[in-house]
Amino acid sequence: MNPQDIFDEILIDGLYAKHTHVHPAKAISGLEPSKARERPSSEMHSCWELLHHAEIWQDYTIRMLKGEKMDWREVSKVEWPTEMELEDDDEWPRLVTQFITGIEELEKIVRSTDMTKPVPTWPRGPSGAWVLVALQHNSHHFGQIIAVRIMLDLWPPPTMDDETQ
Repeated sequence: MNPQDIFDEILIDGLYAKHTHVHPAKAISGLEPSKARERPSSEMHSCWELLHHAEIWQDYTIRMLKGEKMDWREVSKVEWPTEMELEDDDEWPRLVTQFITGIEELEKIVRSTDMTKPVPTWPRGPSGAWVLVALQHNSHHFGQIIAVRIMLDLWPPPTMDDETQ
């Protein structure tokens, strides 16, 4: 395996939290919309808010990696869910699916793109650096999601076992 293939596999393992922490799908599994919107305190975000935030930034990163010119100021207007989104129980499973699909899309990008080349619309570093930023951002917020679940006595998820960590 050449160094580029090794780096790509490291990025892909990171997207799925292999060897580091709980797989993102497991971290949010078993959460019903009513529990996902609960906050442990008024100063903290809910699991829903945190997942929405991670998904928005992940989506913007995917779009940028695919060559779309991004107005990064726009993300600040949508990076947290609206009250209307939080009240719509159908929005939660859609958000979960969209986030997991985004991880799979990032994997496809890593497998099909030279991660050493700059992003055409954002030449401030190689594509691999932006995938790394996305996976670090996701890891940060998934740590928060797990902490929120622990504080709400919603951890571990009902599907958690040693093989899925």
